[in-house]
Amino acid sequence: MGFKGRKMDIGALLTTAGNLMLTGMVGVFVFLSILIGAVTLMSNLVTRFSEPDVATPVKSPSFKSQGVPNEHIREILGHEQIGETFGRYGSSIPVNVLAESLEKLTFSLVI
Repeated sequence: MGFKGRKMDIGALLTTAGNLMLTGMVGVFVFLSILIGAVTLMSNLVTRFSEPDVATPVKSPSFKSQGVPNEHIREILGHEQIGETFGRYGSSIPVNVLAESLEKLTFSLVI
């Protein structure tokens, strides 16, 4: 029973263990190499045969073409007005009028 009377050859056991480990490592390396190659090939095929989804910007009409007065455009964009009173201390255009001008602004994006 057991190993009584048997002489263990440690060198042969280590050689067998090394061979088994090396075989496993080579198998894993080959498997991962094939997997990386397959993923790369599939990626190249997908990009070759699919069209890119790119958003196409559509030119929106400008404030000017929609009839917004230059004073409103200047005020909305924050450009300076000549004169100390309205240039520094406030707007000469009521906020509700500027809001109406802002509502004319449209953004178009086709996806």
